[in-house]
Amino acid sequence: LDRLFSRFKSDYSGFIRAWVRDLKGLAASESFGGCPLSLGAGAAFPDFQSLVADAAEELLEQLSGYLRSCDLHCDAAVSRRLAGQIMIQYEGALQMWRITGSEEYFDAAAEILIRLPRQWNS
Repeated sequence: LDRLFSRFKSDYSGFIRAWVRDLKGLAASESFGGCPLSLGAGAAFPDFQSLVADAAEELLEQLSGYLRSCDLHCDAAVSRRLAGQIMIQYEGALQMWRITGSEEYFDAAAEILIRLPRQWNS
């Protein structure tokens, strides 16, 4: 994501479109099984759960920081909620892709995510 953050410094919609394009590319690979965090969360090792939770927290912080750097007019609390909503859409799209094999869920998530900041700021 760091590459996309720097490439789309203040272009949130461009970031979402590029991220979804990258996800579709990953989904086309036979070796891609989904989100490493959600896959790791299913591991049976309790110590690993803590590592996954820490990684998820770091990802939320990165997304929140990126959102604050965009021209979305949102404060830290709103950017944190937006980051959570991004993760919900991301995880949901990946799960639906894994269940159905259809990439249409990535496009549906992108549509929702592109509209999301307007909903939070209205």
